[in-house]
Amino acid sequence: MTQRTPRWTRRVVVSAALPAVILRIVAVALTFVAVLIIPMFPVLRTTALIAVVVGVILPQTLLCWAPIVAVVIAVLAQPADAATTAIALVIVHAMHIVASVISVIPVFSRVQWQIFRATLRRFIGVQLVAQALSLGVFSLPWVTGPGWWWLAPVGAAAAIALAVVLTRMVKQSAG
Repeated sequence: MTQRTPRWTRRVVVSAALPAVILRIVAVALTFVAVLIIPMFPVLRTTALIAVVVGVILPQTLLCWAPIVAVVIAVLAQPADAATTAIALVIVHAMHIVASVISVIPVFSRVQWQIFRATLRRFIGVQLVAQALSLGVFSLPWVTGPGWWWLAPVGAAAAIALAVVLTRMVKQSAG
């Protein structure tokens, strides 16, 4: 007697999907690239690498965000350099996206490629604006002196305020 497959068993076929484990590998790789490219204090380097490994293994700790802090501190601790700032902008933004996805997707799940389209469009749009602003700030001759350390925190506060205003505008238009 052969065994039949029950009638209520169904198969779901999905398009190409990315294993979530790959996203965790990307998080570690981004941190490794950041540590290699951006000059950091040894303690920042070690902390970033340990934190991302622990954050990948235990995403509920949210330690995948720690390398972002390490990169920002490293960039602020060195003399102003347009190339390092541009690289840091790309790496921090990519790490932010990957850390956000890692924190909500289980390890053994699969993520369809279609969801990355909108994320990629936002990434490109934000990078165009951020890189242009960064280049604009570095092209001003009076900003590169030692007395302008306060410009980075003021810019960060302005970016946060803009994000809050835009989020409220989107919520009001949707609801």
